[in-house]
Amino acid sequence: MSKSEVIAAVEDTWRAFRDSFERLTTSDLEISGVAGEWSIKDVVGHVAAWDLVLARALTTRELGPELSDRQVEAFNRQQSVRRAKKTVAEVLTELEEARRTLRDALQSTPDGAFTKGSDWRSRIDTYSVFHHQEHAAEIKIWIDRTNRGWRPAP
Repeated sequence: MSKSEVIAAVEDTWRAFRDSFERLTTSDLEISGVAGEWSIKDVVGHVAAWDLVLARALTTRELGPELSDRQVEAFNRQQSVRRAKKTVAEVLTELEEARRTLRDALQSTPDGAFTKGSDWRSRIDTYSVFHHQEHAAEIKIWIDRTNRGWRPAP
């Protein structure tokens, strides 16, 4: 895939993630149990945080080492606590800002980072494309399980 195709995939999966909870109310977004104890609000903040981690790495051109499971869990906890008192609207705004920041970082990244099999491409896929898909799927499962959100008449 070319740079533009990878960026399009990031955008497409981000949009699918955002669309996954579009039909829910604000109060629906605050119900826990979507991903472990997390609500959709928590998942949204989590995705925004990792999009920003990737954007920062791309902007500084410092890939850094792969994080251990323990480091990932600690970061996730820290970010969850950081956003706990934020409103749904604030977290959604943060998600939109993270998207713009990531898109700008991807656009300014040299083409070589998008080469299949490269460490950069692996990080881009893991922190964005696969991450967006993972959490969109969790949200869909939760919606189906709880029968939340607007549904068209059969």
